[in-house]
Amino acid sequence: MRALLSILILAISFHLLNSCKVTYGFTDGTPACSECKTFSVEIFENSNPNAPVNYGQAFTEDLKDALLNRTKYQLVTENGDLQFEGKITGYAITPVSIQNNETAAQNRLTISINVIHKNIVKDSLSFNQTFRRFADYPSDQDINSVQTVLLQEINEQITQDILNKLNSNW
Repeated sequence: MRALLSILILAISFHLLNSCKVTYGFTDGTPACSECKTFSVEIFENSNPNAPVNYGQAFTEDLKDALLNRTKYQLVTENGDLQFEGKITGYAITPVSIQNNETAAQNRLTISINVIHKNIVKDSLSFNQTFRRFADYPSDQDINSVQTVLLQEINEQITQDILNKLNSNW
């Protein structure tokens, strides 16, 4: 009886192992719009008074670089198959990790960017979405001393979110 039960359990286990599959994949370079060939990016407007003056231009360049380096699309100055524009809508520093003496051990820089994407070839893939990311830094450091590194980190996260949205339409 034990032998029969063991064989039955093995058979069921073997069947389950062979019938269940998990597939992993990456979205970079796998476009949702295979007919699209070009993209254009308008300079992102800096509509938040707390953000650095040149942040809209810096984010625009980071988005262009991400699209050039991680997709098959070619950059054109205007009227691309894929068009991007938007605004820096949020730039906030808030305390996090409050300690016993009610002081913050860390501060958090949070950036919000509204992205308007128009897909000229497949309008159903167009979107208007706000992307928000943050980075933490020690509260004993001045924001001016760490801002460049934090903005690079946040820009990398947001541009990846945009590429994910672009390629998977999530």
